[in-house]
Amino acid sequence: MGSYNSVHNKSAKSVVDVMNVTRHIDKVMNREFSEQIQKNRLRLAATIESVCWLSLQACGLSGHDESSASQNCGNFIEMLKLLGKWNASIGDVILEKAPGNAKYTSPEVQKEILHIIGNKVRNKIRAEIGDSKFCILVDEAKDISNKEQMTIILSFVDAHDFLRERFFQIVHVHDTIAATLKKEICDVLTRYNLEIHNIRGQGYDGASNMCALVAAAENEISIWLFFSNLTTIVNLVTSSSKRNAELQSAQVNEIAHFVVANERETGRGANQIGSLYRVGTTRWSSHFDSICDLIDKYNATINVIENIIIDGSSTSMRGEAELNSRFSDETVELLMLSSALDPKDNFNRFNIDKICNLAEKYYPEDFTEQEIHNLRCQLQHYELDVDSTYKYFKVITVDAAHSIIIRNDPRINSRVNNLLL
Repeated sequence: MGSYNSVHNKSAKSVVDVMNVTRHIDKVMNREFSEQIQKNRLRLAATIESVCWLSLQACGLSGHDESSASQNCGNFIEMLKLLGKWNASIGDVILEKAPGNAKYTSPEVQKEILHIIGNKVRNKIRAEIGDSKFCILVDEAKDISNKEQMTIILSFVDAHDFLRERFFQIVHVHDTIAATLKKEICDVLTRYNLEIHNIRGQGYDGASNMCALVAAAENEISIWLFFSNLTTIVNLVTSSSKRNAELQSAQVNEIAHFVVANERETGRGANQIGSLYRVGTTRWSSHFDSICDLIDKYNATINVIENIIIDGSSTSMRGEAELNSRFSDETVELLMLSSALDPKDNFNRFNIDKICNLAEKYYPEDFTEQEIHNLRCQLQHYELDVDSTYKYFKVITVDAAHSIIIRNDPRINSRVNNLLL
């Protein structure tokens, strides 16, 4: 038999090992490979669930510092840590305990997961549409990196006769001209086998074109100054909850005074108390709405600004509220002359001299001397027509979106007022 390391003993041990099938090299390698697959799948599942949850809650994934020494590595890494803390199986395979080439936490992996999820959602929407007709809604906007983005929304009636509206895709475009938008829309629809001849309606916002219109208008210095001052006023009043409360309190007092004096109409939706309306970059109508809102709350806003001048918490804030220095004489005159065109209160601000001065001084290239003379005559006739029209009729605001016209008869007016009140 010999010693422990004799040829005989070594041969006998080899025979025992050969007879133990579980220790064969292929079985050992397969078992380790299978265990590694399970760990990889668990690690990837934790990553996918974290990405899905954060995306559903509209939370950012990346952090400013994702190093191991960071106290806050961002939502994605911190969520993985939380999962590992409450589940030991996950904690043993993620982050530092994962192999360096299979952590599944890089931004590229996160983007690929989001891309796969997006495709699955779009395929689901495509299945919902089936062979039905559909409408498309297209909007444009710039992202935070100032890149043009086009969004496509599909509206359709599903198999259960319910109207559905689904956000379908967001596409990066180099520009927003019609040819580019058409090409990208066709590419997206073709990619998902959506037949263009099944489109039954199209809607386009044109937000970036609206931005261009606003930018072009603001290239005129006087317009830029006007809206710059408007924005300053709105920001100054609305940036503080205390000043907002002062504004609303002043509105309540002013409205109560005018209602008692019968100088304000009452009714559902009228005389709403609120803050000043902000200008929107991509909505030209918001500029008009902001101006009208400031005019409506003018006296209350002046009260707030005067209080800031007296009681402002800092010199810079009090300086922001000396608005007289911000408006030139020309701007003030333009506003005063333009007020003659206000149709409120049966055109009671209508003034022929102001309108003629407005046309003569600020629109000299649009009116000849003879046309200015004819304008005065036309305005005189118009003034007579307005007086005769509103002598027998009166406009009453019912709510924010509706008005009624009634005969200017005291008996009728009293009955209508009783109904509205």
